[in-house]
Amino acid sequence: MGRMRLAIIACTAVAILGTYASSAYAHHFGGGAIAAGIIGLAVGAAVDNAVHRDEYVYGPPRPVYRGGAPFSPHFNVMCYPAQRACYNNGGYYNPNWSYRVFAN
Repeated sequence: MGRMRLAIIACTAVAILGTYASSAYAHHFGGGAIAAGIIGLAVGAAVDNAVHRDEYVYGPPRPVYRGGAPFSPHFNVMCYPAQRACYNNGGYYNPNWSYRVFAN
């Protein structure tokens, strides 16, 4: 989120400075200040549009589980295939469910 805020602040600053330069000094520089302001707006918009685009469209990546994802055979029990063990919700090892699920 920090990069997006920084991009928005930078885009706004470039737009304000470009507009100020184009209005105050246009008679000294011809049309160069106006062109600089327009280019600044275009670059700022492109930077702002590119930041974190994939994260918001697709969401955060899913965790990768080796041996299979954890599952719950009972409402108070969580089993982890990679460990071949089951635990109660309090975090204590549950030998009965571990044997039932992984005894093969």
